[in-house]
Parts: sequence; C-alpha cells; structure tokens
Amino acid sequence: MINQKKEKNRMKKFMIITFASLFSLPSFAITEQCKTFDIACKTSNFINKSKDYQKKKFDKSNTKIKEQIKDVTNTVQEKLPKIK
Repeated sequence: MINQKKEKNRMKKFMIITFASLFSLPSFAITEQCKTFDIACKTSNFINKSKDYQKKKFDKSNTKIKEQIKDVTNTVQEKLPKIK
C-alpha cells in the first residue's frame, strides 16, 4: 500500500511539473516585455516599433516611385522623335 501511494505521489508531481513547464516556456520566448506601469519602457517600445514600420513602408514606397519614374521616362523617350 505504501509503495502504491508513493508511486501515485510521484506521478502527480511529475504531471504537475510537466504541465507547469509547458505553460511557462512560451513566456520565456518573449525577449523584452515591459512591466505594467513602466511608462518609459512602453513608450520606447512603441517609438521603436513605429520607426521600424515607417522605415519599411518608406523603402517600399520609394522603390515603387523609382519604378514608376523609370517607366514614365522610357515611355516618353519612345514617344518623342529622336533628334539627330
């Protein structure tokens, strides 16, 4: 009887540890997380995220504008008569 109780207790401990580790692992994957009332951390994160987003969108629009300018110059050069 005593061995059965010890075996049950071991199994319960093992299950509790397993479930606790499974639920806690995803929280360690987040590298930088601010505390609840840490305003400086939250504002710096917000500013960094918005800067990255604006940079990405600016680069995308910049390349799109350059492509449009190339297309327009090519069509204009084709339409205009060549001067000798």
